[in-house]
Amino acid sequence: MCLIDTIDPVKIFASDVNNQPSANSILSEINISSKDKNLTLSINENSNLDFNILSNKACSLTQNDWLDVVVQECKSRKEIKITINT
Repeated sequence: MCLIDTIDPVKIFASDVNNQPSANSILSEINISSKDKNLTLSINENSNLDFNILSNKACSLTQNDWLDVVVQECKSRKEIKITINT
């Protein structure tokens, strides 16, 4: 549950005081999929959302061994894959 709360795209991007997109706008620009112990998030190619904001938030999951996850990012595809190790 803490994994989802930390990388909730609506929570992340709606707090951007310079942009403040709506929840519907954010969710229409992000693809989320899960399979087994993997969660993949990607931002649509034509999106105005800043991939680095999402990437930094996802990478923070591994700091201080907070969660036992592996975060892989592909900036060229604006994609993040999170694997839960437990």
